[in-house]
Formats: sequence, C-alpha cells, structure tokens
Amino acid sequence: ADVWFAIGSLLLAQDEFDTAMQKFERVLEIDPRHAEANVAIARVLADKGEIDQAISAYRKVIAARPSDVAAQYAIADLYLRKKSLSGAIVAYRQILQINPDDANAHLALGKSLAQQKRRSEASKFLERAQKLYTLAGNNKAAAEAKSLLEEL
Repeated sequence: ADVWFAIGSLLLAQDEFDTAMQKFERVLEIDPRHAEANVAIARVLADKGEIDQAISAYRKVIAARPSDVAAQYAIADLYLRKKSLSGAIVAYRQILQINPDDANAHLALGKSLAQQKRRSEASKFLERAQKLYTLAGNNKAAAEAKSLLEEL
C-alpha cells in the first residue's frame, strides 16, 4: 500500500490528478483505513469542487484517526464552502471534544453561531477564545474575539 501511496504522491506533485487518484484508490483497495491516502483523495476532490465526496474521504480519515484535528478543520472548511454553517458547527464542536483549549475552534464556532443569530451560545465560545488567546499572548486574535463579542 505504501508503494502505491508514494507513486500517487509523486503523480500528484506533477499535477496528474486522475492518475494519482487511481493510485490512491489502489491503496484503499489494499488498506481501506489508510489515512494518508484518504487525505490525498479528499484534497484532490476538494480541489475539483467535489465537496461532498471530499467530506466523505475526510470522515474516513477520522474513522482511522479519531483525534485528527486537521481532518476536522478540513471538514469544517468544506462545509463553509458549501455555505452549511450547521455542518461546520458540528465539526468545530468535534474539534473541541478532542482539544477543549483550541482557541481557533472556539473563535470559529463563536463566529458560526453568531451568523446563525445564536448570540448567547456564540458569546460563550468567543469569550473562551479571547481568554485562550490572551493566555497564549496572541493579542491580535484576542482583540478579534473581543470585537466580535462587542458586535453581538
């Protein structure tokens, strides 16, 4: 499986997307839970605008690696590309289950909830983001969270 993955990665680097996809799919025939192959497939699908299929591929990554925060962020981003705040909100909540102190997830969740006019819930996450950013010394991000809180 790893040899097919390496070949697919080389083809992907040469922008040979369709041929690379065939190699990654071959990897999955051998090892259906090969997380890196699913990530590669998801990225190609997302680049081609096949958002639902990309989300499915990232879900397979999460099935193999449940604590993969990067895959959850990718899912959230794809839902935002689909204009599906509710899907993104679920992904951000899953990130926070993995890492409750992820300031970026708190901020993104707060923003998404605010867009849905869920102000009291949004303020909770924005306040937590502001606190986490302040503790980390990220004053710019803390100021952004504070500004969003003031807009609620």
